[in-house]
Amino acid sequence: MKRRSWRFAVVLAACTSLAVLTASAKAPVARPFQMAADSQLVIVVDPLNPDYGTYVAHAEGIASHLGRIAVDEAGVLAPVTHGVITAANGDLLNYSFDTTTAGATVTGGTGRFTEASGQFTIVVQPVGPPVLDPIAGTMTQSFTWTGSGTITY
Repeated sequence: MKRRSWRFAVVLAACTSLAVLTASAKAPVARPFQMAADSQLVIVVDPLNPDYGTYVAHAEGIASHLGRIAVDEAGVLAPVTHGVITAANGDLLNYSFDTTTAGATVTGGTGRFTEASGQFTIVVQPVGPPVLDPIAGTMTQSFTWTGSGTITY
């Protein structure tokens, strides 16, 4: 009889643990998303092909669900660009940005944003005139920007 009650206790404990583990896995939740940042964009134009350029952009600000943020983008100037937002705790949030619609699409990340999704709109305002350096072939522009939408994680 003792042997049977011991087995029952082990099976009951296993089932209870499984239920707790299953309940602790959270389903993704859509949340309102807001952000604001100051940024600097540097464009390098190819003198042999003025329609072609590369860029580097860096921004710092604050965003809901991320805290203090750093945003980095680099690549070839194109209608759709890709960037990474680094949260205060080091988690990353990846996005693509459509310059023709000012819409950003969340494409995953790391940490709690591993399978994140969502969309937000960005409003960009230039700060002062661009600084041109014809010798280096660069244009530098400062911006402030805000974003709002939803993020699901």
